Amino acid sequence: PSLLVTFSERVSASTVTAQNVTLTGPDGPVTTQLQLVDGDRAVRLTLLPGSQLADEARYTLRVRNVQDLVGRMLPAEFVAAFTTVDVTPPALAEASPVANATGVSLDSVVRLRFSEAIDPARFSTPAIVVTGPAGALAGRVDFAFGDTVAVFTPATPLLEGTTYTVQVAAATDRVGQVGQPVTYAFTTTDRTPPVVTALVPASPSVVQNTVLQVRASTA
Repeated sequence: PSLLVTFSERVSASTVTAQNVTLTGPDGPVTTQLQLVDGDRAVRLTLLPGSQLADEARYTLRVRNVQDLVGRMLPAEFVAAFTTVDVTPPALAEASPVANATGVSLDSVVRLRFSEAIDPARFSTPAIVVTGPAGALAGRVDFAFGDTVAVFTPATPLLEGTTYTVQVAAATDRVGQVGQPVTYAFTTTDRTPPVVTALVPASPSVVQNTVLQVRASTA
């Protein structure tokens, strides 16, 4: 990307310097390459290879001490500011429970944090669907913290020792950038202690007045 500053007349190349033509962003000065074009009536600021401006950031361009071909200086510092657009789609930044988690509490909710604010009205399908052995769970989805967080609250507690699948629909940010859908799973805690379901001798025959090895099966 580049910026073009046009003057009312030809200017002296020796005064078009990095000190006189500057671009500043949220992280400080931005290093650019300066090139006189259009018969020395304009200067183009080009970012270094591999560099780019940040999304949704405010930048300030300043031009000072530039002279024309007979030495007359710019009468006053020129200052212009602009804000870049958002070109990065939203992404899932954090999930609770995390993917492949085990031992998840039965009263847990599914909480998702996105990399930026999203537009809840642009979901064409439910934002979050949690599926268990019997199908999709009933529940509600709420948005919080300036629409950067979505929370699915099940209508009933989760089942013990059960794997659930979370399907997150593609989110859209406030300028229309669309992210990718996400699917992951987690498993709830198993609070049921083992019980003896069968008791059989290790040997097929029973002998009186002796000690037998007995194998117990538990579940």
